[in-house]
Amino acid sequence: MEKFFLHQGKRVAYNVTGEGKPLMLIHGFGLDAVIWESMLPLLGNAYRIITPYLPGTGSSEIPERDAALDTIADSFAAVIREECTEPCNVVGHSMGGYATLALVERHHDLVNAFGLFHSHPFPDDDSRKAKRDKDIDFIKRHGSADYIKVLLPGLFADSFKAQHREIVNDLVERYASLSAEGLMYALQAMKSRPDRSHIVASL
Repeated sequence: MEKFFLHQGKRVAYNVTGEGKPLMLIHGFGLDAVIWESMLPLLGNAYRIITPYLPGTGSSEIPERDAALDTIADSFAAVIREECTEPCNVVGHSMGGYATLALVERHHDLVNAFGLFHSHPFPDDDSRKAKRDKDIDFIKRHGSADYIKVLLPGLFADSFKAQHREIVNDLVERYASLSAEGLMYALQAMKSRPDRSHIVASL
């Protein structure tokens, strides 16, 4: 069931399914919360699963303040307070992992346990920051559809693409309509994130 919560005047959209221990799954860059749907049956009925939409995806609005993972984490913390009566387990994929670490750092009382799925706690180095800037410029000049056509196939191994081209093509078609503003907001937020390796090191 899709719901939304207003945080600092902006809509934060999310889906809720199941009952049991609270589990938040945060999707990655260039995707949206729908990406988790095929995995949810594997979790059975053991969890109350919350899948939020990052800013500019689904019906989640883009915050007015500067792009930052901290802002995203604060909005997801507000969702946890709204939906959960106990600390939540949180798993973040890719950019969702960066948001997860910001959530743990800023709202550790709301998180019972966390996992990083194809993600890490380190900041962008200079070359990666330069790549983010190039991506933002590409989106400004060519739009989100052309960007997604390049981005998403690059996330898969060549062997997978050769055997499951229809899956990749379906994802490109689904996400080609993502908001250009949302993609640029996300790129800027990832570029500006700090080193959070101390969180993992201190566990």
